[in-house]
Amino acid sequence: MKNIIPLLAIVIITGLFAVGVFFLFYGEDSSPYEFLSDASVQKENSANILNLHSHPQQGESWIVSFQTQGRADLKIVPDDQATIEDDEFVALYCGEEQRTPQIMEGDAIYYKNWECNGKAQVIHYTKKAGKHALRFEFGTQIMYAYNSAAWHNPAWTKRKKITIDNTNVDSDLANFPLYVDITSDSDIGGSAQADGDDILFTSDDGITQLPHEEESFSVTEGSATGHYWVNVPLIYSSTTTDIYVYYGNSNAADSQQAEKVWDSNYKGVWHMTSNGGTEYDSSKSGEDLTETSGTIPTATGKIGNARSFASADTEYLYHADGGSTEINGADQPVTVSAWITRASDSGAIEAVVAKWDSVSNNRSYMLAVDEFECVSGYLSANGISYAKAVGITVIPTDSSWQYLVMVYDDTTVSAYLNGAVNLKLNENPLSYNSGIFNGTATFMIGARGGSATGYWNGLIDEARVANDARTAAEVKFEYNNMAEADNELTWAEAETVENPINIIIK
Repeated sequence: MKNIIPLLAIVIITGLFAVGVFFLFYGEDSSPYEFLSDASVQKENSANILNLHSHPQQGESWIVSFQTQGRADLKIVPDDQATIEDDEFVALYCGEEQRTPQIMEGDAIYYKNWECNGKAQVIHYTKKAGKHALRFEFGTQIMYAYNSAAWHNPAWTKRKKITIDNTNVDSDLANFPLYVDITSDSDIGGSAQADGDDILFTSDDGITQLPHEEESFSVTEGSATGHYWVNVPLIYSSTTTDIYVYYGNSNAADSQQAEKVWDSNYKGVWHMTSNGGTEYDSSKSGEDLTETSGTIPTATGKIGNARSFASADTEYLYHADGGSTEINGADQPVTVSAWITRASDSGAIEAVVAKWDSVSNNRSYMLAVDEFECVSGYLSANGISYAKAVGITVIPTDSSWQYLVMVYDDTTVSAYLNGAVNLKLNENPLSYNSGIFNGTATFMIGARGGSATGYWNGLIDEARVANDARTAAEVKFEYNNMAEADNELTWAEAETVENPINIIIK
């Protein structure tokens, strides 16, 4: 018995020494034999997004592929309201096996104890293209997948999304010349060329360039101000419409295409920006206007600058008979529009835009404020007698801006004030189907022909003549786009050409 006790002690000491040597060589977290450790079965849950960035267009599928390791609850959550509204969940797959998750509040997808040994996919239907994000939560891990419009060209380092509000869009508008106002924008001012040559616009796909016209652009102390016109192929009435403005390319040449902003029906578009001298036409017609002998100065306009007319100076802008504004015939429609302010009341007809000579009986069409101080649209079929659609609201002489429009659609003449027909019983709209006289009157802005009477006293801006009948929906949105403080536009934060990173939080 006495010999056994020392022997046991030696065995115990030898065993402890062997264990110590084992841990010395292999460490406490390692084992040469799998049965000595459960590390192989206790793998940490992890996940990975395989395609961080996608660029589906409206009507296409947004497919995000991902992998997971281990088992944990899976949540896929739209990260903002735009993603909730614009992307609709379709299916969730592990390999080729379709799985059915729970749909939670805010269109979040939830799958308890998710485990998938292959590639998984979640599919959404893109109801509207744009900038969207999905947040993936797998156990304690968080990742993001992004859906955004593709980038036009990496040479342009920045862009902003512009969303067109549809509240005042009563029907879809095709090839609409959208006014885009850049106001005290330090981001554009800090990145764009000083003359704005690198500024361009694209459709909602981020790629297709849209024709634009720069009316003015400047950078003062790093802050940009600009007035632009962009031809948007389609503005939706049922939902908002997105476009992008790109900038930040120091080597870009000027890419504006003013003549393509205004569709072929426009026969004259005058922004009234020239400080004396010729007033240039932005439409395809190239119908530039000549100033009478004096100088018609510029002043702060509704959009950029305007021309300041003084009736006492008997001055106006004009071009001779003929040319693009020669709109006449039995079935020829016409739309005439302008922003105006009135400085006084003459007690007589005050012409805004006119091809109208009452002295020699060469009356064709005229937009004016009549002797009762109301918006009026005049048409004559024979140069002598005429029809007149007249509103009921007195145009004030307080120098406030008013938007006047006359529309003839071959059956009716309508006079609009600030985006709506200024209704007057039996007089506006006015039934008329006799057409427009083919006269020889001089085309004028700020007066009417013959001995040049009816001089305007106040400002005129954005004068236009079109050989078609603009719809009520077009006139309404034209007004709101130019009149509202936000121009019916919402600007997103600037994006850079670099892709956003995949954020992982553990």
